[in-house]
Amino acid sequence: MKNTGILKIGSFLFFILFLSQVANGGPTLAGRQNIERPETYIFHQLYPGIGSPMGIAFDSNNTMYVASYYHIAKISNYRSANPTIEHPTEFQIGQVTDVVVTYLFGADGRRHKYLYAANCLDSRVRNYNFDNSTWSIFAPLPYPQKQFGKPNSLVVDPYGKILVLDYATQNNSMYYRIQKFNANGTLISSWSAGDDPAKSVFMNPKMAIDRTGKFLFVSDPLNHDVIKCTVGVGNNPGAKVAEFGSDALGLPAGLAVDAAGNIYVADENKNRIVKLSPTGSLLSAISEIKGPGSEQIYPKTFLNPKAVALDPYTGYLFVSDTGNNRVISFEIKRGFPISLPGASTSSTTTSTTIGRLMPGGTIIESFPIPTVTYAPASPTTTTYYGGPGNVLIPPSTTTSTYVPVPGGPTGAAPSAPTSSTTSTTMVP
Repeated sequence: MKNTGILKIGSFLFFILFLSQVANGGPTLAGRQNIERPETYIFHQLYPGIGSPMGIAFDSNNTMYVASYYHIAKISNYRSANPTIEHPTEFQIGQVTDVVVTYLFGADGRRHKYLYAANCLDSRVRNYNFDNSTWSIFAPLPYPQKQFGKPNSLVVDPYGKILVLDYATQNNSMYYRIQKFNANGTLISSWSAGDDPAKSVFMNPKMAIDRTGKFLFVSDPLNHDVIKCTVGVGNNPGAKVAEFGSDALGLPAGLAVDAAGNIYVADENKNRIVKLSPTGSLLSAISEIKGPGSEQIYPKTFLNPKAVALDPYTGYLFVSDTGNNRVISFEIKRGFPISLPGASTSSTTTSTTIGRLMPGGTIIESFPIPTVTYAPASPTTTTYYGGPGNVLIPPSTTTSTYVPVPGGPTGAAPSAPTSSTTSTTMVP
């Protein structure tokens, strides 16, 4: 009994140590890094005929807006198989580098929908009121003054504040500047987001905000990295807290941040989209268009992509393939367990596999995890379900204790094996 107890404790500690190593980037399996989050980017939809697309915004009415050098494109029913691409006359306001859509409460207590657009050439930010179909200048100053240098990127924080990234000049030196405004255009604060960008004025820096509204990420093309800033509490300005990505990035442009804090970057001169961890480690990259329905698409590679966006309603990744005058969306298929550890009535050695599925449930890749030895346990059955977004759907046969598997659901680690029989069910 004493030896059995020692075996249980030793096996448990080994299991936890191994999973900790995998979660932190090692060991590598089958020659791949970051195997705990295998991903496949599967083609979903093509939106052609958009001249030099840049920033992308979505509204709650299944409409997407895309900034371009010539106008703002409007794509109705963009989540359907038959979207409608329009170029409305009222959206032909010159070169637009970025757009955001927000809903603000008015004095009448109702929510009102607005579209903000960064007009780079005329150094203005404009906002469009959907209630009366009119444009106005955001944060205007008395003529001939202008509030902005060359506004290049816009975000709205969770509290309805508008943040604008532009170029400013001070003492004959240019720098990236972020200005934070109330929705009515009142300036709250401003701060520098980067070093002298005089050589990169036309390199398309962008920014994105995380879900908490606490951190802002700014692409710095000149230095080939991403700058992380605080947003600033109340009237206080934000501040730069970190820089990362220089080892992996070529010419970073548009950014998007997912719910886990990972950063998607349009790597313009390398013609790809890369995914970075919250600390800047390279997790994955996409440079080709693959998946069912992509057979007739040409070219199958990106050309100078300048923007990315994550649809808040579907989680799909949208890419402004600027050089090819199109926007493309991808479903992100994340890995999840496809077989689980079990145990018998005596000490036994089992293994776990992490895999990826194509639509329909076909296994396209699987990566073994080194074996783990478990102590005896009473027979039970544990079933995991995987699906889009790596979701665990507990069936009636699932026990209350889950095994933490890299890339899968997390929970309390078992002190003994969870099952003598493993039932594996995969839901695409």
